[in-house]
Amino acid sequence: SPELEGNVEGNIEQFILQPANKKMYYKCRITRDRKGMDRGLYPTYFLHLERDYGKKIFLLAGRKRKKSATSNYLISTDPTDLSRGAESYVGKLRSNLLGTQFTIYDNGFSLMKHNKRDDRSNPRQELAAVVYDTNVLGFKGPRKMTVIIPGMTTDQRRIAICPQDESETLL
Repeated sequence: SPELEGNVEGNIEQFILQPANKKMYYKCRITRDRKGMDRGLYPTYFLHLERDYGKKIFLLAGRKRKKSATSNYLISTDPTDLSRGAESYVGKLRSNLLGTQFTIYDNGFSLMKHNKRDDRSNPRQELAAVVYDTNVLGFKGPRKMTVIIPGMTTDQRRIAICPQDESETLL
C-alpha cells in the first residue's frame, strides 16, 4: 500500500476537511489522555496520522463538553486550546441520548437554530454520521458500526449536507 505523500504539517485543517485521495493509504490512531484534573470525567482524545517510518503527525484533539445533556465533543487542530471560540476549532461530534448515533459537524452555524436564515456565509455541514447497533450482550462488547458519509461530485468534491430541518440530516 502506498505511503502518504505530501506535507500535512502546516496545512492540517485543509487535510482533515478534504476528501481523502483514493490512491493513498492513511493510517491513523486515536489515543485517550485521562491525566490531570477533570480528565477522568472529561478525557482528551488525540488523532495522529502514522507514517511507515514511525513518525506520528498530530491531526486533531477532542474533548467532551461540560454541561451537555448528550455526549458532545469539541474538535480542534490545537491540542492546547479546546474552546469553541478558538481559530483552531474545526467542528464537533454529537451523540443521541443513548450514545448509539453520532453526527460529526464542521465549525459553521446551525441553519436549524440560527434565526437569521438570510445570512448563509458559513452554514454548518454534516461531515459524517456513525450508528452503532446493539449486540446480543446489549451495550457491552463489540457492536456493528455503520458509517454514513456524504457522496462525491464528479470532480471529487464532497457534497455539502447543510440541513435546515431534521428531515435533511444524514441520520
